[in-house]
Amino acid sequence: MRGEYTKLVRLLMEESRSKNIEEDEALQIFKEKCTQWNSDKIIYRGINVNSNDSKYIFVDPSKHERRSANTDNYYTFFIDHISKRWIAFPKRSKSIICTSHISTARGYGKTFIVVPFDYAKIGVCPKYDMWDSFEKTTKGPSLNDLNEYINVLYKKYTKKIAEDNISLESFKEMLQEIENGVKNERLNTYGHDAWRYFIDDIEEKGIIIAMENILDPLANNFKLRNFKDYRQKDNPLSELWTDSPCLLISENSDFFSKLNI
Repeated sequence: MRGEYTKLVRLLMEESRSKNIEEDEALQIFKEKCTQWNSDKIIYRGINVNSNDSKYIFVDPSKHERRSANTDNYYTFFIDHISKRWIAFPKRSKSIICTSHISTARGYGKTFIVVPFDYAKIGVCPKYDMWDSFEKTTKGPSLNDLNEYINVLYKKYTKKIAEDNISLESFKEMLQEIENGVKNERLNTYGHDAWRYFIDDIEEKGIIIAMENILDPLANNFKLRNFKDYRQKDNPLSELWTDSPCLLISENSDFFSKLNI
């Protein structure tokens, strides 16, 4: 029987990023792969789906590379592919984004309880949204402001406008061109004190270190948790992310009552 469950998971993981499944399939996967879950570990995700869709979804985030919606993807490129300080965290571009707060999830649509597979790694933001989680190093500006400032610097020093849907290699070239520009021509105005420190770092240490400092996970109180050690009450208002395969169970389902846990 155990082999049958493993085969089911393997077949699902060979398909697309997410797939509606039946309750009996969800029960099989839970019993095989989600033995660390309990009611202290609740994670939520809101999804804009038809209420008649399945109550159970299997998700493997590694099957799709996500991009930040309606904005440049600079911070994701950096923390996933360039930074050394984020190397232990799940890659944002290969993760499912969740929350520890049910009201936040409900704001995005139908609410599901997210059950990662055993031994999942969970990234925990200090705030309810990643975009507002860097106040300790930016002293105010958000990730969106950082994106905009990078675009401003690039335009100033190259007389070019950054292309849409930029590739990782183009982003690396973009950063190098900004560093060269800053070292050749110091800015006189900054718009915010955070950018003064950012420019100082670029000039003195290079743009990679400048980006590391402004996106520093330790300085901004990000946490990395193994799922067995994660507890919702420790981070009741946080954005979370994981690259683990997951079961998504509708909050209105009686799924967990059938497990006697």
